[in-house]
Amino acid sequence: MTPLTSDRIAITVLGKNYRLFRVAGGKWAIRVKHRDMNPHGAVKVLGTSVPQIAIKNAKLYLEKLQSNDWSAMEAMKARSMALTVGEIIDEYRKATAELELQPITVTGSINTLLRVITLARYCDKEKAKETPLTLLNSDLIASYWKVTAAENRTTTASRLNQAQAVFSTRAMGIYRRKWNLPDLKEFSSAPKLRKRLSDQTFKEFGAEVAGKLEWEAQQIRQTDPDTFRVYLLAARLGLRDKEIVAIRGDWIEERRGKWVLAIIDRPQQPFHTKAGVNRWMELSQELIDEFCTKIGKPCYLVAEGKSPTTRQNAIYRTASAFIRRYLPGRSKSLHELRKYAGARIAAEHGLYAAKEFLGHATISTTEKHYAAYLKDVCAVSAVSMIAPLSATNVDFRTIPK
Repeated sequence: MTPLTSDRIAITVLGKNYRLFRVAGGKWAIRVKHRDMNPHGAVKVLGTSVPQIAIKNAKLYLEKLQSNDWSAMEAMKARSMALTVGEIIDEYRKATAELELQPITVTGSINTLLRVITLARYCDKEKAKETPLTLLNSDLIASYWKVTAAENRTTTASRLNQAQAVFSTRAMGIYRRKWNLPDLKEFSSAPKLRKRLSDQTFKEFGAEVAGKLEWEAQQIRQTDPDTFRVYLLAARLGLRDKEIVAIRGDWIEERRGKWVLAIIDRPQQPFHTKAGVNRWMELSQELIDEFCTKIGKPCYLVAEGKSPTTRQNAIYRTASAFIRRYLPGRSKSLHELRKYAGARIAAEHGLYAAKEFLGHATISTTEKHYAAYLKDVCAVSAVSMIAPLSATNVDFRTIPK
């Protein structure tokens, strides 16, 4: 297999050459001809955007076609639609090592998934395992919320979030190697309980608070380096929490004589940028010094050597709790630092520069959060307290190789 271009892959199956190509939505597909069923050629979408999985699916599909066993293909498809929760659970448990999860985490997600189903369908655990995947939909979610109406809503939402982990992007990729899965977006992407803010524009928190937060972050640099690094990546670069969880030393590369952090699609890890927006962010000397021993290496910048659960806790819980001490009442404390970094860029370089810096898909998103803020001249006074920037050391343009 030799990639021809960024969106073409050549494969050879049973002595014949084929090309995989991307279609709308980023998924891979293959065009094949069958002397009886599709003599003029037909496109088969392979159901994945991950090259390795697409190649496996394509080979399975071609082997079936070339053996002229279309009935077997239909049987496999029908079998996939009849998959049960129990079969998915067994596969999820087998994939513990590949998913880089602790056994206790896997067991907890499985038990919570079964609990959600038993409550929603009024059945026992064994019946829950026999539930067809096609029944994991919005109706089941609605039933679950109704049954648990008397419980603490945050706890209920947390359970649903844990149950959905069984159908994470990485886990679904593993399942698709074996089955042609039905669409589970209604269940795996069901809205979680979140506090909705009436006004989502950036609300500056003042020079005094910003100064205290910066001073305290410097004090924990030695005693709690993971929290300090999370703080740096959010406050200096405005990274999303998802990006901080995944970021590694080999994401830092030298371009045009500068060290830049490449936030780009990396399906092998797997990591996908939000809305498909790639960006290359120049690192300050402070960040280069902090991560110098990890530059170019395939190791995580935060909580290296620790389990995925521990690494996520360091970001979503420990670092967030640290920030919340100085920013009480905010719905997403860590995200406040991202917004603060965006506010600094918007104030010094304008909304378009902030859009590029933050990786927003459209300028309207940036305007929604920062336009009202910029109209308040009093708010600008606090902007330079965390990581002051100047036009001479910031390059918001994409830096080509």
